This record gives sequence, structure tokens and C-alpha cells, in this order.
Amino acid sequence: MNDLNGNFNNLISTNSELSTMLFLEDETREIEVGIHEYEQGFKQSVKFDITVFVSGNNSLEPDSPDFLSYEFLKESLDSVLEIKRYDLLETIANEIIELLFKNNNIAAASVKVSKLEIPGLSGNLGCLITKFK
Repeated sequence: MNDLNGNFNNLISTNSELSTMLFLEDETREIEVGIHEYEQGFKQSVKFDITVFVSGNNSLEPDSPDFLSYEFLKESLDSVLEIKRYDLLETIANEIIELLFKNNNIAAASVKVSKLEIPGLSGNLGCLITKFK
């Protein structure tokens, strides 16, 4: 994820403006998700990594209307997960990005969603979706 974040930060800052990257990493939730019958009615550990890129400096005063707080990332995740049960991790990631983009200061966003503790796998599986405005 670090290489990806570095690449996106380079892309955003190519116009010689300052860019800021804010992130929420390793946020684990127990949620019901999946299309398989054995996933229905059971919660799974899912990890979320959310990164947003802000053109310019985000070191404004917290009471400024242009200020982007770290809590906004957590609140966006909470809002999406409260809506409904999802079949696909990709749907969750896309809905988080769409909600994040309601903030006009965000130039790009990347959301990685990983299922943890998958039977028969020693690693995680998931998706990473990135979108530029």
C-alpha cells in the first residue's frame, strides 16, 4: 500500500502544488458480507484501509469550512456499513469512495477492503479501488 500511496501522491503533486494524504489504516470490523451460502448469517473480520488525497495543504484551522478531519474517514466508513448487508467487497469500497467524494477537497481516494481469516487460505483476500475526481 505504501508504494501505491507514494505513486498517487506523485501524480497529484505533479502540478507543483502541495498535496496532503490522510489515511485510516488497519481498521477492522466484524461485518456480514459475501455471496456464498456459508457467508450468510455470519460475521467475518474485514480490514479497511482508506486513503484520501487533498490538493493543497490540509493544515487549515479546524473550524475552517475547507478543513478535512481524520474523523471524516471513520464516519464515512461507519455510514456505509450501517446502510445494509453487502454481497461484495467491491461494492463497499465503491460506496465509501462515493461518500468521500462528497467532500470537495478530496482529489483522489483509495479504499482497500480485505477479508481476514479465510478458511483454506493463509493470507487475506480483497480488493483495492482507487478513483480520481
